[in-house]
Amino acid sequence: MRHDPFVPSSTVVELLERDPHLEALQTAKAEGGRLVLVAAEAGGGKTALVAAFCATTKVRVLSGACDPLFTPRPLGPFADIAAEVGGELAGAVDEGARAHSVLAALLAELRSQPAVLVLEDLHWADEATLDVLRIRSGSSSAAWRRRLPSTASSWRRSRQMRCGSSPPPA
Repeated sequence: MRHDPFVPSSTVVELLERDPHLEALQTAKAEGGRLVLVAAEAGGGKTALVAAFCATTKVRVLSGACDPLFTPRPLGPFADIAAEVGGELAGAVDEGARAHSVLAALLAELRSQPAVLVLEDLHWADEATLDVLRIRSGSSSAAWRRRLPSTASSWRRSRQMRCGSSPPPA
């Protein structure tokens, strides 16, 4: 069983100089149905920031992580979430359904009970996971749609360089 830093615990970590970031996350949650990308260098406090935010939220937190492997699990973070919630999402992930079907099942789950959805280590994401995010971002703001393809490309390049292969041509 993997450790989930986003599940509230009795341990309280005080973050320094993160109030504006926490306020931005609270604002996005209050607006409902938002995609938020928390980005920083390795060790930059992304997980600690999101964990602190999740500890204060009054809704359930669903989290999944991408695998640091050459061949990560297809739909890895959604498989983590599906193992927790079961139902239609678990069926879609277990069947290896197409991205549209996985997204439909995920959205149905999120509509059934409000939640904060946390996807950790997206720089290790497999193509199927990125497809789900691309489709979802297509129904959000134009600014997110413009950023996701270049970000996804950076994630793939970063993963390949860390694993010792050369990045694809730009």
